[in-house]
Amino acid sequence: MKRQANACRLLTPGPVSIEASVLEAMTCCPSPADAAFISMMEDVRRRLLRVAGMRPAEYAAVLTAGPCAFALEATLTTLIPEESRVLVVCNGARAEAACRMLAREDIAFEKLETGFEQAADAAEIAMLLDERSDITHVAVVRVDAVSGLRNDLGEIGRAVRAAGRTFIVDADVSFGAASIDVLISGADCGLKGVSGLSFVLARRSILESSEGRAHSVSLDLFEGLRRQEAGIENFLPPQAVSALHAALDALDKVGGFAVREASSLTSQKSCTQAFGTCRKVMSSS
Repeated sequence: MKRQANACRLLTPGPVSIEASVLEAMTCCPSPADAAFISMMEDVRRRLLRVAGMRPAEYAAVLTAGPCAFALEATLTTLIPEESRVLVVCNGARAEAACRMLAREDIAFEKLETGFEQAADAAEIAMLLDERSDITHVAVVRVDAVSGLRNDLGEIGRAVRAAGRTFIVDADVSFGAASIDVLISGADCGLKGVSGLSFVLARRSILESSEGRAHSVSLDLFEGLRRQEAGIENFLPPQAVSALHAALDALDKVGGFAVREASSLTSQKSCTQAFGTCRKVMSSS
């Protein structure tokens, strides 16, 4: 029996249902060297900046192959100088993964642990940054995919910017504008593309100063930016790029990210409540 598109919907803190137009876009198999594909890739990069409210003159988009964890590791291992110290706000599984990545790369960091049920306190972060001049970067996960916890990027971003530090945000299951230096996300969740493609939106000055820093070829964001701006494909899955292009079209049709986000946050709240109920049941058994 032929499966009906979108017959089933799985609700998690990040939407995972794939629209029919996005699935259809995956049926085309463009060559990475084809002029039409290069044009599509450039359009995707331009529109990602537009959705995030970032000025192309100041920011650049770099597409990366693989899930958002790949883009996160590419960011941490490419854009953070060796002499830096990163404050990681830890209230979810994704932040813990970031700490493992930093440790593997021997980049100095420390955790600000709030627990899996408490959002980060911007005032506490501001106080810590005021006391610790050695902290150069602050890394925050906007919405954790396991707990469903949502950190307030607006308040935290203002505290980080006021302290003159670099603000790195992992927005894997959410995507939107804030006062951010580096934003990391995947094509599948908030934008409703498909897995296998992620991206980094970062200040050009940060990207351009990272030349030669990455120890990896495929996770080198500077090299990725250089090749993509030159119209050269860089280890990207063409079907996933095509799907993201269609997903951005679908986003425009529903009225943009503000409309999509309202629906997403409603699902998020329901899932967070469900997790809380499960924890109570488990603790009482």
